[in-house]
Amino acid sequence: MKHTERIAWAVITLAAVLWNVMGGGGEKSPPHPSGVEGSRDEQAGNRSTRSPRSGSSSRDERAGRDSANRASIKVRSLMALRADNPLSRMTQFLELLASCDATGFEEMSEALDELKRSGIFHPELDALVNFRAGQLKGADLMKGRTGTAADFEMIGALRGQYEGWIQADPAAAGHWLETLPAGKFKDRMAMAYIAAASKDDPLGAMKLVSSLHPSQQASAGRAVVQRLEESATIKDASMLLRTLEASAGTGEASYLKGMFEALADGAVKAGNPDALSVLESHIGGSYVSGSSLARISEAKGKADPVAALEWAAGVAGTEGGRGEGALLSATIGGMDLGDLDIAEEWAQGRQEWPGVAAMQASLDMRRRILEDRGDDANDYDGDD
Repeated sequence: MKHTERIAWAVITLAAVLWNVMGGGGEKSPPHPSGVEGSRDEQAGNRSTRSPRSGSSSRDERAGRDSANRASIKVRSLMALRADNPLSRMTQFLELLASCDATGFEEMSEALDELKRSGIFHPELDALVNFRAGQLKGADLMKGRTGTAADFEMIGALRGQYEGWIQADPAAAGHWLETLPAGKFKDRMAMAYIAAASKDDPLGAMKLVSSLHPSQQASAGRAVVQRLEESATIKDASMLLRTLEASAGTGEASYLKGMFEALADGAVKAGNPDALSVLESHIGGSYVSGSSLARISEAKGKADPVAALEWAAGVAGTEGGRGEGALLSATIGGMDLGDLDIAEEWAQGRQEWPGVAAMQASLDMRRRILEDRGDDANDYDGDD
């Protein structure tokens, strides 16, 4: 009996286990598989829900960029030119200017005209706009320009446009120059061509100088050095002058003089001894004028009073000087009160030197001016 009961309980237990394993009538599903599948379904649903939003955002961003890129050059130019920050204004506008084609340039011109009509002006951009115009359509802009009164009314703009054309197509620009009738207009355009060609073909540029009216040759020389100083050093300009000096005839004297004057101006603006020392190799040249020496003397006096006085005394007798004591007196012109004391002490031990007496007279005058000026430069007076 007991054995029979044990068998019965075993059968009942086995049946219960089989019932649970087989699903208990199908009302409940096993938790883990359904949880994984549910999670996957949910993730898939979330992905399908999020994906359109993400794609929509990307499309919106791309559409915004495309819209900005499709905006007309005129609209973008207006936006740039209306910027309050001058650096942003220049940067954005010049990027457009440098990359535009002829059609885009017309739109930029319309933007500038529209702003001018509304009273907004950007004159600092005019030279660059004219240069770019010449790069893009120089031949069309110069066609029919022969030096009429109307041409001279806008000579500055025309020269800028011609310079752009020279940069883009020097051969065509040079051929157009040859077709012009002799006169002031041709000389003005030739000066632009000479300045542009001087770095790559200095001897060819100098040959063109002989075609200029004598009154324009010095200006051409100044233009050459000024252009060269935009992208090269004072030493480079000095070497060019040396090269041309060796090949020059009597007809180029004014040209070389203009070059040296511009070279001296550049060195004086630089205001450092190294820049001024570059000029010393040219002292004694027939193209060196007294006025240029005086500017150099004054600049050297600001940098080093004693060295400047020694230098002025040494070159006072060279060709181009303006008379006894002229350079020594010029050296005083840039000194302050402390430097004048140094200069006066220097003069005390050299009373017998030529020009020292004249220099002391200039020194006394300079001292009176500085002492009368005093320290009230920041105060208003009756004339303000």
